[in-house]
Amino acid sequence: MKLSVAIFFIILIFTSMPVTAQQFEVEKISATDYQRFVTRAGKIEFKRTNKLSFKTPGYLTTLTVDEGDFFKKGDLLASHDTTELKAIKNSRYSELMQAKREVNRIKRLIEAELASQQDLDVANTKVDITREAYQIAYYNLEKAEIRAPFDGVVLARYAALDELQGPGTQALEVAAIDNNLIARVGMTFDEIGYITIGQTVDVRVNGDKNVQGKVTKVPVKTNGAGNMFIIEVTLDSLQVGQNAVAGQLAYVKVALSSAEQVFAVPNIALLATDNQGFAQLILQNDDGSMSKASFAIVGLDNTFIYLMPSDEKSTLNVITKGWQQFEFSEF
Repeated sequence: MKLSVAIFFIILIFTSMPVTAQQFEVEKISATDYQRFVTRAGKIEFKRTNKLSFKTPGYLTTLTVDEGDFFKKGDLLASHDTTELKAIKNSRYSELMQAKREVNRIKRLIEAELASQQDLDVANTKVDITREAYQIAYYNLEKAEIRAPFDGVVLARYAALDELQGPGTQALEVAAIDNNLIARVGMTFDEIGYITIGQTVDVRVNGDKNVQGKVTKVPVKTNGAGNMFIIEVTLDSLQVGQNAVAGQLAYVKVALSSAEQVFAVPNIALLATDNQGFAQLILQNDDGSMSKASFAIVGLDNTFIYLMPSDEKSTLNVITKGWQQFEFSEF
């Protein structure tokens, strides 16, 4: 019985001893400019696509490409039967030539005092009218063909040979292959304010290929569904058909930085967050004593939690390991 009582008092003495400096670790943290990185997954997409159609109705007689085909600028992609359009153009040309001959005839009559200036004005007006009609006919004949506006690829084909195509009916959807790829990724409300147009970011595609991109669009409202801000990153170094395809995953690493000073505290030093969302830490004071302090959270990542300084201190002595030995009620 006496032995048990002695053991009890020995345990009581050791458990009531103060925590020594050897039982915890202190890290000195200085305020620095705020910078952290976030990596988000997004999809590679085309920045712009073009929907190609005919201006005038007609039967489709030529179709040189299909979905997935690549083409060069100026290539003929599709065309209508132009028999009727050529006849209209030739007819308008004949009318224009006749109107010009009429002008010359009236000029000769004026010299013979057999016509008036008013007759010449009427003839000149008819030349202008027939010239415009001829130009329209010529333009319609040109637009009976679809030629490639750039080097690109066919995304979709909506027309078939011998079908009657109406004016404005979409025949092909195409996309340029140069400087036309982007990655869209979502950012949170806390992150979007640190991103600027023109900012350079790192992008990983094809598993391990790293390229640089540039932020070209920063929205001012969320996308609605996921309540995220979808930024746009242009990928000029990627080209369709060589090292990238639309729809594949891309991992975008974005630096979030500003000129404001923060404490980058290791995540393992965080005790808890209070009801106001402030981070709670245990600090070692200059006299060696311990105290608990709260800081507003600026951001966090997998390694650090970034805290806003609450006073004039430019450094903190933070208990990073061993703080679990302290009771919160002690502070």
